[in-house]
Amino acid sequence: MKLRVVLIALLPILTLLITNSPMGVDAQASANLQIFISDHCGKHAPSGANLKVNIINSNGTPHTYGNIDAYNDTHSLLNVTLAEGNYTVEVMWMDVPVARTQITLVNNTTITILTETTLVKFRIRDYGGDKGLGDAILRLSREGKDMGTYSTNSKGEVEVLLPYGDYIIEEIKWRGRTVLEDRSFSVDGSRCIQTVNLKCRVGGIRVLITDEGGIPVDRDKVKVTLLRYDRVIEGPVQPTEYGYVTFDLLLFDYYTIIVDFRVHWNGKSSELEVYRKSIELSEEALGDRSYVEEHIVIPLIKNVEIHITDSEGQLLDNVELRAIAGQYVSRPAPRGVVRFGYLLKRSYSYEIVWNSKIWGTRLFKGTIEVNSTVVNIRLPLYTLRVDLRGDRCPEIEEFSIKLYDENWKLIGDTQPFKTLLKGTYHLKIVWHSEELGNITLVKKTIEIEKSYTLPVEYDFYRVSFKIVDPSEQPISNSTVNIVLPNERVLVLETDHEGKTKYLLLPKGAYHITVKYRGVIIHDQDLEVNSDGVISLIGMVQDLILKVVNRLGNTIQGARVKLMIELADGTLKEIGEEYTDISGIAVFKCIPRYARAEKYILIVNYQGREYSFTKPFLADETTVEWKVSLDVVVVLFGNPLSLLEFLLLVSTCLVVGVISIVVILRLRRKREFETIFEEYARRRRKPKRRLIPW
Repeated sequence: MKLRVVLIALLPILTLLITNSPMGVDAQASANLQIFISDHCGKHAPSGANLKVNIINSNGTPHTYGNIDAYNDTHSLLNVTLAEGNYTVEVMWMDVPVARTQITLVNNTTITILTETTLVKFRIRDYGGDKGLGDAILRLSREGKDMGTYSTNSKGEVEVLLPYGDYIIEEIKWRGRTVLEDRSFSVDGSRCIQTVNLKCRVGGIRVLITDEGGIPVDRDKVKVTLLRYDRVIEGPVQPTEYGYVTFDLLLFDYYTIIVDFRVHWNGKSSELEVYRKSIELSEEALGDRSYVEEHIVIPLIKNVEIHITDSEGQLLDNVELRAIAGQYVSRPAPRGVVRFGYLLKRSYSYEIVWNSKIWGTRLFKGTIEVNSTVVNIRLPLYTLRVDLRGDRCPEIEEFSIKLYDENWKLIGDTQPFKTLLKGTYHLKIVWHSEELGNITLVKKTIEIEKSYTLPVEYDFYRVSFKIVDPSEQPISNSTVNIVLPNERVLVLETDHEGKTKYLLLPKGAYHITVKYRGVIIHDQDLEVNSDGVISLIGMVQDLILKVVNRLGNTIQGARVKLMIELADGTLKEIGEEYTDISGIAVFKCIPRYARAEKYILIVNYQGREYSFTKPFLADETTVEWKVSLDVVVVLFGNPLSLLEFLLLVSTCLVVGVISIVVILRLRRKREFETIFEEYARRRRKPKRRLIPW
């Protein structure tokens, strides 16, 4: 029973010996040969299909042994039974002769062969040499012969036992792309383990995200995404508490970094893209670094105030920020201010609702640039200022300035006129003068497209009117009627110098009429454009009357009354004058009646009245008229005409003659009495004694 167990145990060994023995070898003349095979340092065992051993006998007959397993970590073992004799042992590794030795086999022999091989450790790293490329594929060649393809472990390393010689790394592929090619190296026996460090076209991108002050942004508000050709490679990821986001083991290429920032509007969060940049990952970009570093500054502004103002920066009431960046926030703006805890420095679209008593509810849309803690949104609401100025312009309190819309609806009566929309308006300026009343100085249509000051030049002049005749002699007691711009007629009286009182008139054209003795003697449209006295020449004439008697002697003290008869028979009394020592009476400032036909002159002298007529000379400024009274002598205050004078003289002559006759006949009483009786009879008077004696 024990013998059977021993035979069963020896059966596999005997089978192996028979199998590995050369054909035709006599078991009685054989010996056992153990060959331990290692690298040149004796520390690494070549094994497997790449290891072949050729044993050549003295007759040159080879026998090849392959697929030799490792005996331990350092050696592989080939155990064969050969006939005693001389042999050549040749070791092939990867089809490359790596060892050759001569042996004489007499007894059981054990030999160790150190091959010309070295364990090469390939360390496949990124460009910075810091990180290994796991699952990278390494393809080698030697003298044009493919030496195999090898895959790295998770650390990016692979160990290959290679024969001495020169090699070329045909390519290294990682993630489907070639990251290194055509790299040569040599294997020798200088070291037990030869390390080949390979830096591939793989790098990293490191992003630092801070605000403008260099402080890392709250990581919960930021997400970073890495794209290549619009395809997401990594992300979105959040930065570390120090603000870093690192993308390792990236193939050399062009990448796009997108940074999204999370904002909250009325309790709802949304993400805004705040940064997008294309980055090249290449040898030039890396230099001697492991990462292409990008410092991304998120322009975050804290405690932002949005001031909603008119075009001049005045804060508005009754406004609401309805939307910003397309998000409805519906934030009322007390006194025109809306506050945010933080905003990104960027452009924002906005919608603002303004409630106006005049314009109703208005919606404004636009964009703003948020780049400071105070941002002004200037709505297209304009301000109009009226600058009323000019020479001698009264105080502004004396004016009312009113603005109307295009339909003449009152917008306001106090300037400046604020919060005006773009459009057409009507401006009306009225001067409230205590003396002249309310005068509209300006009534014009204006276009509002911006805030501005409208200069209104209106000069005022202090003027007085002087009415003179054609010889520039003043005409007193005349009436000057001025038609004002408000259609009111201002009536002024001239004094003894022919002047009116001074008054303040705005520059402009006025219709002026001058009446004298009820007749218009001046009618003119006058432009008032300077201070001073304005002389107006009245359409009057002077009549110089000279009164003489029949003998051509002047008559003094005659009362002369002048009238003018019109075409309709109406008599216009001009006045009365007395002739002076020269017999002259002057009638000044006689109106030139339009329908006058003749002068009528009535002269009263010493109780007698004389009348004369003369055609009216309308074109003459001075009319000289000489009239002759039928007077030759004034006797006892009575003017006598020529006839009367002759009659008186005749009477006197008659009386004288009679007196002489009477005296001559006094001597003859009877004759006298007869004469007187006859005379008395003729006179029908009682007879009386004329001569008592």
